[in-house]
Amino acid sequence: MILEAADEEFLEKGYDGTTTAGIAARAKVTHAMLHYYFQTKENLFEMFIQEKMALVKQAICPPARAAAPGNLEDQVRYIVSHHMDFLLRHPELPKFMLREICFNRDRMAMFTAVAQQDGNIMDVAASLKTAAEKEGLSIGFDIRSIIIETALFNISAFISADIRSSCFGASDEAVAAMIEERKAENTERILKMLGK
Repeated sequence: MILEAADEEFLEKGYDGTTTAGIAARAKVTHAMLHYYFQTKENLFEMFIQEKMALVKQAICPPARAAAPGNLEDQVRYIVSHHMDFLLRHPELPKFMLREICFNRDRMAMFTAVAQQDGNIMDVAASLKTAAEKEGLSIGFDIRSIIIETALFNISAFISADIRSSCFGASDEAVAAMIEERKAENTERILKMLGK
């Protein structure tokens, strides 16, 4: 109950705009009860970030065994699509993360530390590199940057969708079609980066 309320408050208002009093009110508990269980807003935020980063890592770096074990194009297509589908289920999360990073640079260190706690990034990167090498492609850069680029390309599609919807009144159907187009475009962008 308190954690759900904290999730909603942090997603809507960011860290700086969230108060423990607001979380308690949303959870319909006393402020004293919230402090008894969680002590500080920072403790709640740390739990929130841990949970959200686990979701993000799972979305952008599915376990290598779950990714298409075939050729490079199949793997890239799977990773882009898997991440886009995640963003469709959690459209508020990328906006929250961008807001936190833009307005509080210390958050980048927190997000980075949490992201580096998991070996999935390295597993997915190694799988992509192996597939590229099997196709005779030489990767002259840190393959992990492909994962970051995938996330950025996909997130930009959702920011564009918000703008199209809010400013230009794009219908849900038009936005959904644009997202599907971006899946294909982003896959091609990543493959081009890999020299394919």
